[in-house]
Amino acid sequence: MKTISKRRQARPARLTPREAAQYETPVIRQRVAEMAAFFGIENWFYKNVTELSGGQKQLLNLASVMAMQPSVLILDEPTSQLDPIAASDFLATLGRINRELGTTILLTEHRLEDAFPLATRVAVMEEGKLLCSGTPAEVGTALRASGHTMFLAMPTAMRVWAAVEQEGICPVTVREGRDWLTAYSVEHPPCPLPPEPSRVYPDGAVLEASELWFKYEKDSPDVVRELNLTLKRGEFYALMGGNGAGKSTSLKLLAGLLKPYRGTVTHQGTIGVLPQNPQTLFVKKQFRKIWRRS
Repeated sequence: MKTISKRRQARPARLTPREAAQYETPVIRQRVAEMAAFFGIENWFYKNVTELSGGQKQLLNLASVMAMQPSVLILDEPTSQLDPIAASDFLATLGRINRELGTTILLTEHRLEDAFPLATRVAVMEEGKLLCSGTPAEVGTALRASGHTMFLAMPTAMRVWAAVEQEGICPVTVREGRDWLTAYSVEHPPCPLPPEPSRVYPDGAVLEASELWFKYEKDSPDVVRELNLTLKRGEFYALMGGNGAGKSTSLKLLAGLLKPYRGTVTHQGTIGVLPQNPQTLFVKKQFRKIWRRS
C-alpha cells in the first residue's frame, strides 16, 4: 500500500472554491452545461438536493466530478446504497463515460452482473492479495477451475455455462450466453421445468394500506398516489420500481414514519424497520452503552 504524504494528500477530483477561482466563469459554466447535457440532468439546476432520490444524488455527484474532466475516475462501490434499477443505470452511465469520453475507470463493485460486461480487465482480491486477473472470461474460467466460492457471484451466463460444461470460451454477457445456449440446445434438447411450489397464507391482514396519498411539501407534486396494499401473515413481498418511483416513501408510510395526508394504515402487532442506510440506526458509538441501559 502506498503512503501519501500530508503535503500531497489525495483528494477527489472536484472543484473547490479555490480551484474554481482559477477558471473563468464562462469556462465553469461551459463545463457544467456540457456535463448536465451528457447526463441528461438539465432540469435539475433549480431543484433542491433534498428532493432528489438516492440514485439521482449519486448521479449528480458523478456529474460534478466529471466537470473536472479527470483522466482517471476511481469509484469505491458507488452503487452500494442504490436500488437495482438505479444501480444498473449508474453503471451503464460509467460505461458510456468510458466509451465516449475515453476516461479510464477503476471500479470496485459487488454487482458483477452489470459491472463484469463493462470491464476490459478484472482483478480479484482476497485477504489483501491479488487472487487472479485478466479479461472477464479468463477470470471466470480461473475461479471456476479453482472451485473458489467467489464464482457464485459471477454473472448468470457464466454460472450457467460452468454448470453445463467447462470447455470453450466462457460467456460473459447475456447475449453471449444466449448464443452459447442456443448452440448447445441443438444437441441437448432442454427438459420442461418442474411446476413452481405454491403457498397458502392464513386469512386476515397483518398490515393494510388504503388510499394513501403523500407529498413532502404543500405545493409539491404527490409522491404517492392512491396506494392500496394488503399483507397477510407469512407473505414475502418485494416492492419494485424505477429510481424515484416512491418506494422508500411508501415503506415509511407503511411503517408509520411518515403520515399520509389522505388514507389510513392499520397493522397487527409491531413493525420492524431496517432503513436503506444502516448508519441511521447507530445512535451510540459502542453497543456496550446501549446494552447496559436496556
